[in-house]
Amino acid sequence: MELGEIENHLWSHPLVKNALVFLANIHPRVPGLVAVVTLHGDANPDVDGTHLRLVDLEQGTTTKNVNQVRNDLSTQLRSHMIPTMWLAVEELPFLPSGKLDRKSVAQWIANMGRNVSSHNALRSAQQEPQHPKSPIGYKFRQMITQVLRLDADQLQTDLSFSSIGGDSIAAMGAQSRCRDKGIKIRCQDIVKSNSICRNYANGEP
Repeated sequence: MELGEIENHLWSHPLVKNALVFLANIHPRVPGLVAVVTLHGDANPDVDGTHLRLVDLEQGTTTKNVNQVRNDLSTQLRSHMIPTMWLAVEELPFLPSGKLDRKSVAQWIANMGRNVSSHNALRSAQQEPQHPKSPIGYKFRQMITQVLRLDADQLQTDLSFSSIGGDSIAAMGAQSRCRDKGIKIRCQDIVKSNSICRNYANGEP
């Protein structure tokens, strides 16, 4: 996969000031694409990027803008090239040569370890998590958490599949597990839905 191609599309987006994309573990032993971006509205001129600082997702329009960038990117690139995790920072570090310091950002992500997913800016604006309201819903959530190796009790089902670490390959795994449990659902419904809860309505017992 050419990370530079993804970055070129991000740099051309009007909301994005700078961006880097990495292949990193977004969950234990689960690799995925991580985009680290500085948005024009979030840039802090008093920060030089030497010490990476995450944008406060509880304030401003960062979450809305990241979702917009992600949605626009999905119309330009294939689904497996869309980053799963989006980390919004105030500034990115530069080398003396003027190039972005990719190595230090990669190390920063690695140091976050299992906490990387908790800082994902690609999240629903809804604050309270939804939970399944039917037996099929609980079965479907179980399949998702098994594939992504997540804690079912902590999974916010108002989030999209991609925002919790899912990609097209993981969706095929979830579809296979659903089929074994008698739940019929299309792989593209899992990948493209903005809310995992909406997939419950698509599943047929």
